[in-house]
Amino acid sequence: MSEGARTVPAATTAGDVHRSSWPSFIASLQYPEYRNLWLGMFVGNVGSWVRMVAQGWLVYTLTDSAFFLGLVGLSRAIPVVLLTPFTGVLADRMDRRWLMLMGTLAMSVSAGMLAILTLIGVIQVWHVLVLSVLGAVGQSLEMPSRQSLVPELVEKRHIVNAIGLGATAFNAAGVIGPAIAAVIIELSGTGSAFAIAAFSSIGVAIALITMRPVKASSRSGASFAETMAEGLRYVWATPHIFGLMGLMVVFAVLGRPYVELMPVFARDVLGGKVAAWQDEDGDWYETGLHIFFGAYRNMRQLFKELDIEDRLQWKSHSMIFNQKETPGTYSRFDFPDIPAPFNGVAAILGNNDMLTWPEKISFGLGLEIGRAHV
Repeated sequence: MSEGARTVPAATTAGDVHRSSWPSFIASLQYPEYRNLWLGMFVGNVGSWVRMVAQGWLVYTLTDSAFFLGLVGLSRAIPVVLLTPFTGVLADRMDRRWLMLMGTLAMSVSAGMLAILTLIGVIQVWHVLVLSVLGAVGQSLEMPSRQSLVPELVEKRHIVNAIGLGATAFNAAGVIGPAIAAVIIELSGTGSAFAIAAFSSIGVAIALITMRPVKASSRSGASFAETMAEGLRYVWATPHIFGLMGLMVVFAVLGRPYVELMPVFARDVLGGKVAAWQDEDGDWYETGLHIFFGAYRNMRQLFKELDIEDRLQWKSHSMIFNQKETPGTYSRFDFPDIPAPFNGVAAILGNNDMLTWPEKISFGLGLEIGRAHV
C-alpha cells in the first residue's frame, strides 16, 4: 500500500472481518466508516433527485420553454466534463475526505440558495442557471474523491461489494427521490423541495468529518500536469477502459437528457387541457376526458382560478361517454372513493370497451408522471 494509506479499514480488525456474520451481499457495510458514508450518500442522493425534479418543474414554470430546460442541463454538465479530470488528480494529492466535503457543501449551498430565492418569491431563471453551475462544480469535486475514497474504507476483497452497494443506493434514490419530490411540491411548493435537498447532505458531512484521515496516495515528485498526462495515456492505452468511457459519453449525450425534459412530457405530451362549464343555475362542471390525459394539477389550478377549491371532494362516481365510432353505444368509467389521481387510474384500468391497453398505460402514466412533476 502507498505511504499513509490505512492497513486496517475503519477501526475493524482483520480478525473481526473474518468472524463477521454479515451476509455476503452487504458485507462491506460491516465497516463502520463505510456504513456511515453509504447511509449519508443514500439520503444525499435522494435529496439530489428531489432537487432535480423541483428544478426542472420550476424552470418550466418560469419560462414555459423546453430550450431553457436543456440549457439548465447543459449548465450542470459542462463543469463536470471540464473539471472532473483536474479534480481527479486533486483526489490523488489531497485528503479525499475534505475534497469530498467541499463538493458536498457546494451542492448543499446551491440548493439552499435556490430554496431562499424561491421561498421569498424573487427566483429567476438566471439564478437557476448560476446555481446549477455551482452545484455542478461541487459535483465535480465530490464524485472522483468519493470513488477513490471507498477502497480506503473496506478490505480489498469487499471493494466490489462496496461499489455495488453504492450503485444500488444511487439507483434506489432515483426511484424514491422523484416520488418524495412530488409529495413535497404538491403540499408546499418547489422552495420547500430545495430546502430539503439542501439539508439532505448533513449525513455525508458528518460521516466525512468523523472519519479518520486519508492521506494522499500520489507518488512524490510528479507534477500536476505529469499526473494528468499519465492518466490520459493509461486510458488511451487500455482498450476496455477507453471503450467503457466511450459508452458513458454516448449515454450522457443521447440517453441522459430525457431527465431534463420530463416536465415537458408530463405537462404537454402526457398532460392536457382541462375544461369546465357553468349551467344556468350557476353550478360548475368538469367536462370531457381531460382527466385521462394526466394534468391532474391543471384541474386543481382550474378549481383555484374559479375559486371553487372547497368543492373538490373524493366521491365514488361514474362518467359515461358516447362512443363516436359506434353511435348509440356508451362507455362507462367508474371512479372509486379514493383520492385522485389514483381513482382515475382505477377507472382507466376498469374500462375495457373504449380504451385499449396501450392507451390505458399511456393515460395512467400521464396521471402519475403529471403528478410527480408538479
